[in-house]
Amino acid sequence: MSPFDKAVSRLNSGNVNSLWELAALLAVLEYFGSHSLDLFPEMHYERPRLFCEAILASKATFWHHREYSADDFIKLINWSGEGLLDPRIEQIQHGRERKEMLFDLTRAAARWANIQIRYQDLWNGDLGRCFALYDVVSSKGHFRDEQTADLVKRVRARIDAFLGCSLTELLAVYAKVGLWQRQLYENLVHRLDLNPKCRPTLKRERLQRLRAVLCGLFECRQLLHPLISFTRSDVLELGSNVVRPEAFTAFRQCFCADTRTLRSLRARPAYSAGRECWHVSPLERYPVVQMQGLPRQATRYVVPNYRFYLRSLPAALDYTLLASLDAEYNQFRGAIFEAYIGMMLREMYPNSICLPEREYARVRAKKMKGPDIAFVEAIGEPLLLFEVKARRLRADTRSEMDNSSIDHNLADVYAALRRLPGKATDLFEGVCEYSEITDVLKTSSRDQAIGLCILPNVPFAINELTYYTREPW
Repeated sequence: MSPFDKAVSRLNSGNVNSLWELAALLAVLEYFGSHSLDLFPEMHYERPRLFCEAILASKATFWHHREYSADDFIKLINWSGEGLLDPRIEQIQHGRERKEMLFDLTRAAARWANIQIRYQDLWNGDLGRCFALYDVVSSKGHFRDEQTADLVKRVRARIDAFLGCSLTELLAVYAKVGLWQRQLYENLVHRLDLNPKCRPTLKRERLQRLRAVLCGLFECRQLLHPLISFTRSDVLELGSNVVRPEAFTAFRQCFCADTRTLRSLRARPAYSAGRECWHVSPLERYPVVQMQGLPRQATRYVVPNYRFYLRSLPAALDYTLLASLDAEYNQFRGAIFEAYIGMMLREMYPNSICLPEREYARVRAKKMKGPDIAFVEAIGEPLLLFEVKARRLRADTRSEMDNSSIDHNLADVYAALRRLPGKATDLFEGVCEYSEITDVLKTSSRDQAIGLCILPNVPFAINELTYYTREPW
């Protein structure tokens, strides 16, 4: 039995609500305290993540009442943390060509980055981009034609009707829950009575200090019980700004699920692709857990992994709308992402020529669609052709990073890139639909034209891996 399986077995008879509360305390301690209290590197992001994965893999329910000790808690954290060990590293054989070994090492590093670096990066950029796409671009963006503008306006109205609140109100609830977690950490540190200036340097002393912190955290759970989880009224009444109850209803629909739902998701292919502990977690989709076994009027919620929560809003909103609206929503998100890229280029390069996609006629051929964006910064600069895809990264691609999953995930990207050289040739030869750019291209070399594809998120090292395995363009 592996250490991770040992942790799962020990958790089987535990009370799942209590375990989620311990996970929440561990998560805020890691996020807010790993550097301010100098607990890093002994305390890092993977400890709360894998502890949550062990809880999901277990059979713990709300009617179990096994009592754990502080020593049990520390053992569970250590055992579940062993699930991160990847034997695939050892399978990279020596004695092969250097390029092949370098490719395998790059793929292994990309797997690590896909589950670790993403949640260590700043999260507020993704949040701001989400607000810009759904609120600003959808109402003020420049779209390729009137038909697309009408579609965006129509779907935006459907989104508002479906949510029952504005995106600003949804963001307010999201921020209030984040503030609740911050207050939880401050109360935890106050009860632990840690001195941030007392920072041991020897590893043995650091481990002893971390053990004392974790034991104190375990003992504080009962004292902090009312502050770990929250109710609807707790969130709505937090802070000075007033939020309507409809906003919390929309929040719950996008972010919340109970343990039973999370475990059923974990059994689906999208959440079980790849090795244990390396696959996509259901908590990335629903980062707020609804606690079970409580009366409906006293429903409480808990955030077991705070890093997941911070980065969750764009994906949670997107997946909720994908599941609830029809194919028009797919067209909507592609249109607003394309308009967003165009707006960014125009703002950064106000004197440039930036043209959206247009249909144009070729001699003795059917009409062709131009690139999503044709861009020239200035006279004499190369022509840039952009293809913009709003697709998200598939779970099996992120966890495995093998050739077949990459090719399957990016098949439409490859196809779009292969068509760009022909479109560049057409623009240099001159088509009346792109007359604004014809004179400028006379001073530019067609050999210097560059084709690019922009996606909202991609695996780490995808360019290196794709170039080595396929060189599709």
